[in-house]
Amino acid sequence: MPPPCSVCIHADREQIDRELAAGVPYRSVAQRCGLSEWAMYRHRQGHLLRAISTARRAEDVANGDDLLDQVVALGERAVSILGKAEAAENYGACAALLREARGCVTLLAELMQQIDRRPTLSLALAPEWQMMQAELLDALAPYPEARVAVAARLLSLEPA
Repeated sequence: MPPPCSVCIHADREQIDRELAAGVPYRSVAQRCGLSEWAMYRHRQGHLLRAISTARRAEDVANGDDLLDQVVALGERAVSILGKAEAAENYGACAALLREARGCVTLLAELMQQIDRRPTLSLALAPEWQMMQAELLDALAPYPEARVAVAARLLSLEPA
């Protein structure tokens, strides 16, 4: 088993990490701590960058959770106000609040990747694809066996 990282076990590790993350030259940090530049380099590459990456991912997850919490809170608030509008028989407000609640549910589903609203493209319906197929089959007219084989393959590519 290799020896432990001399920076990781150093008493000033937190300060070293801050300086290395801030871009302080290895030589300056190494001289101040009594370690080698090579140790600083290895630590930064092997441990510090991984720790920073992990921290960023954790921060992204936390921010995502916060966003989800905000959307849920907005939906709950819309439903709460909807109840008050129903009690007051304010049907115009009820309709607007139902739309808001639906929007919150839709946004929540999108954030949780349960709905995918990215546009889809069907090449089979594109006029250029249809024209290319016709030209290809026309070009294969002198070769009936090849034409039948290509036509069968083209049909197998079409969506059901």
